Amino acid sequence: AAATAAFVVLRFLNGYGEPDAWAPHARGPAFSLMAFVNTTKYPPSLMFLLMTLGPALALVPLLERWRGVGSDVVRTFGKAPFLFYILHIPLIHGAAEFKWWLVARSHDGFRYWNPSTWPEGYASPLWHGLLATVIVLALLYPVCRAFVAYRRTHAQWWLSYL
Repeated sequence: AAATAAFVVLRFLNGYGEPDAWAPHARGPAFSLMAFVNTTKYPPSLMFLLMTLGPALALVPLLERWRGVGSDVVRTFGKAPFLFYILHIPLIHGAAEFKWWLVARSHDGFRYWNPSTWPEGYASPLWHGLLATVIVLALLYPVCRAFVAYRRTHAQWWLSYL
């Protein structure tokens, strides 16, 4: 709670971190409000850490008591975080490559990092991204679950790193 309060106070005073926390945005008041939480993620600024770790630490006691199917799914991913991390990157990249091929009907060099090079129709609405997230989680959940079960019954030294 103290970290979250420190973020709000420091950001409200606008004397530390990214300037212009309260500057009006040309796209309207909603974007002006979003500027309040627009902090530097890489490298992590103090404001970013206060804004993210404060609420996360405040949620720990609540999440420790969470039970049910949802908590089992989250715990499964939490027991194999590095495995999930190293698998989700090629999976998402492959899906983006496939979408590029579907839209552009060619593979003339996948250049997803520069939107000005995207073919017409490549940009997607937000719900496509959310659906992709659900699909990636659904595909990787059984893999992580099987790995957690395997690790429970085997004692190889390298398993602790995944």
